[in-house]
Amino acid sequence: MDTQRITSRKTRIITQSSFGIGILILIVLSFFGPQLYQFLFLAAAELVIGLVMAFAGLFNQSRFADAVGIGGNTRASRSRGFYITFGFIFIAVTIATLLTNFH
Repeated sequence: MDTQRITSRKTRIITQSSFGIGILILIVLSFFGPQLYQFLFLAAAELVIGLVMAFAGLFNQSRFADAVGIGGNTRASRSRGFYITFGFIFIAVTIATLLTNFH
């Protein structure tokens, strides 16, 4: 089963590495950052994960979803509903975290 990719391998590696490093930095800062802002770093990481999943689910056959690695052209691709649902769950958790910590 040979599927043709929309984006090049170099683009996929750069995009996935950028998102991975960005999310990793936010998670590390949520543990080792200033105590007043630790929940903000974790909420930012959750928001980025949620937005990437939601947009990749909404635009499943796009270059963005292919570059992130969860597009419709991959062998391990899940349904669009899975990514949209979990993306919005991550976004809802982020909003709940921000609302409960800003009182």
